[in-house]
Amino acid sequence: MAELSQRIDHFWIGSQPYFNPYLIVFPQEDGFEPSETHLDLFDPDGELFNAAKIIVDTPRVQCISLEPFLSACKVESGMKHCHLRASSSAGTEVFCRLHAQAQTTLLGKAQFLNETLPGFFPLTIEEGVTNMLALMNTEDAIGTLKLRLYVGNRNPEVSISLAPNGMSLIHLEHEFKEVVEGLGQKTGRLATYQGYVRIASKSSVAVQMLTKETVAQDQPHFSALG
Repeated sequence: MAELSQRIDHFWIGSQPYFNPYLIVFPQEDGFEPSETHLDLFDPDGELFNAAKIIVDTPRVQCISLEPFLSACKVESGMKHCHLRASSSAGTEVFCRLHAQAQTTLLGKAQFLNETLPGFFPLTIEEGVTNMLALMNTEDAIGTLKLRLYVGNRNPEVSISLAPNGMSLIHLEHEFKEVVEGLGQKTGRLATYQGYVRIASKSSVAVQMLTKETVAQDQPHFSALG
């Protein structure tokens, strides 16, 4: 069995009622040998509610449904979602794929931020679009970070606290509601504005950005950045 590498990947996993999540495992391309991927699943409060080991003994790409591992996950804001930590053997790559009614979204690996490495994420503010940040604490201690939105001539800031290994799904239009509503008051409706959000953290966090576009009332379209 291939020795586990030091690389650990983090993913935000969305589930019922919007998504059916899958883990995609790509074995090493050269000199294949059996490998392992260890999964730890934490709910938004940072509680480890499940763990699993995936053994790959064939050079073919594996697609594993994550739904059976999520039965004990808490429901928050009407959805099951969690923080997945994946530790893989050297040479093995893992990704996550979210199947929804209207489309399939492939999630890349979350971007790591810390005290010396802030993050900058571009966004578009417009009618019918929601920008979301999945913030995952990668440490066993409480994490603190600051979000600052830059749009027009405004740059408001909010502070976020994350439980050890916990996560939070931030809806930016709601978190900065006063600013967004102010943009709409200029013309009577929300036009399209380009901006970005800066994330500064004193602890190690992993970040994935998602966008929800309301194409139809019951069929939102999701896309992912990072």
